Amino acid sequence: MKTISVFGLGWLGLPLAEKLSTYFKIAGTTRSVDKKDQMSAIHPDWEIEIWDLNSLLKPDWPASDIVLINIPPSKFEAYDYCKKILDLAKIMQSKRSDCLLLFISSTSVFGEDVGMVTEESELSPESDSAHTLVLTEEKLVEEFRERLLLIRPSGLVGNSRYPGRFLAGRTNLPRPNASVNLIHLTDILNLLNEIILNPVKYWPLGKINLSSPGFASREEFYTLAAKLAGLDLPVFDKHDLRPGKTVTSEIFFEPTLFKYPSALEALPNWAADFKQSIQQK
Repeated sequence: MKTISVFGLGWLGLPLAEKLSTYFKIAGTTRSVDKKDQMSAIHPDWEIEIWDLNSLLKPDWPASDIVLINIPPSKFEAYDYCKKILDLAKIMQSKRSDCLLLFISSTSVFGEDVGMVTEESELSPESDSAHTLVLTEEKLVEEFRERLLLIRPSGLVGNSRYPGRFLAGRTNLPRPNASVNLIHLTDILNLLNEIILNPVKYWPLGKINLSSPGFASREEFYTLAAKLAGLDLPVFDKHDLRPGKTVTSEIFFEPTLFKYPSALEALPNWAADFKQSIQQK
């Protein structure tokens, strides 16, 4: 059986590893002793280590067919993060020269006021984290080329990440008419599963956006999301007419590929799940 290393067994990495465990031996990392103990109890056949980018990877870490790096840059300086990610990828390549690298980036690399964007759109990062991701992407492409696949998801929602909480009660919010760019956990897990199980088909593409294809305005979506969950409504700046960006994919654009092709239409179900989770706590 092939091996996949998942660096970051968190909100996305853990359920993805569980989904892939039918096909791969799992090696993964967490920063928490408690989470390691919990995962090891449920998955005794997984190799799980407490590790982060500031730690040394243990020398006997298993060689892997696929290396998935899902570690956000928020707590690192740009150069430091980029260097650590590149060093990790090189270490894994030294263990197996033909390993395939999957780097989870973000559609934030496109900036905000850029209209419709696809995988081939020009990058225009605005936030510090987006600049860091662009720098890291560039260095990884230089080093790994055809063995690298960049995954750029839109905003991730699902389970505890109910979008109605994101802007509830806030005022003077920008870009009321801009598109909401989101993807539900269920959909990103299914699409990543498809990608990882078919490397010959997807790795040559180099980069893939993952975003639900249905579009709604920020004001319409987040107002309804808050209302359905009984949260304070957000207030948008109606004088801000900037269009924002609309993320699409040249690879995964068919609504039939998604359980939730329209985030707006899915909101009643998501709100019901959210209220139920609150009651259970």
